[in-house]
Amino acid sequence: MKQIEIIFTGKVDSQYIDKILKTYNGIDVKQFDLLQFSPVINSSNVHSYADLIQKSTIICITSKKTVEIISQYPEIAHDLSKKKLVVSGVKVANFLKKQLKINSYYSEKYQGQRGVMDVLSKIVKGRDWVVYLHSNRAEDHIKKYFNDMNIQGQCKVVYETNGNEIVSQSLLQHLKNDTIKQKVVFFASPSAVHIYNEKVIKKTNIKGMHYLAFGQSTQQACNDLAIRCFFEENSKDYFETVVRFLEKYDVSG
Repeated sequence: MKQIEIIFTGKVDSQYIDKILKTYNGIDVKQFDLLQFSPVINSSNVHSYADLIQKSTIICITSKKTVEIISQYPEIAHDLSKKKLVVSGVKVANFLKKQLKINSYYSEKYQGQRGVMDVLSKIVKGRDWVVYLHSNRAEDHIKKYFNDMNIQGQCKVVYETNGNEIVSQSLLQHLKNDTIKQKVVFFASPSAVHIYNEKVIKKTNIKGMHYLAFGQSTQQACNDLAIRCFFEENSKDYFETVVRFLEKYDVSG
C-alpha cells in the first residue's frame, strides 16, 4: 500500500498541515510554493492608485495579496473605509477585517470572481464607479462583466504573479524521483493551476496523480486546462477539502 503525500502548491497556514498530520498517520505533507509576487504599486505611482480609489464608490478585491499590498500605503488604505468593498469570499473578508478593520460584502453562494459578480448584481446603482484591483494573471470575468452590464469603472493591476522557477524545478524533480508515494496535488488559486500546468504537466508524463481544487475559480482553471480535479463546493477550508477527498477516494494504491 502506497503512502499518501499531499503537495500544496502555494503557501498554507501551518494549522492546516498540523491538523492533517494529526488526523491521518499515513499521510505526508509537502509544500512547493510555485508563485512569486511583485507589487506594481510603488512610491512613484501610488498617487494614481489613491486617485482611483478616491474616485470610486465600490472596490472589488479577489485576493489576500491585494489587501496585503494596499495596506502598506496609508494614502490608499485611508479611503477604503469610505467605500463599499466587495471581496471574493470569507477568507479575503476576514483578512481585510484583520488588516484594516474594514467590513466587506461577499457572496454566500459563490466564490472568486463569480462571487464578486453576484454581489455587484445586487448593489451596483447607475451612478456607481467600480474599481477592481487584481494581479496580472487574474481572469477577465469581472472585466467582461463590467462591459456586458455597462458598469462604469476600471480594472487595475496591483501586483504581478509569476512562477518561481527554482521551486517549480524542485517539484518536477521530486515527482520524477519519488514514485513510492501516491501524490495528491492541492491547488488553492487559478494562478497555481496555470503555473503547475506550464512548469510541470507540460514537462513530464507522470501518471496517476490526483488533484484537489479549493474555490470555484480554481476549479474552473483546472477545467479549462483539462486537469481532472476533486472539488467540494461547500468546503470551508483546506483541511475540510482534504478530509472530504479522502472520504470519497481510495488513493492508497
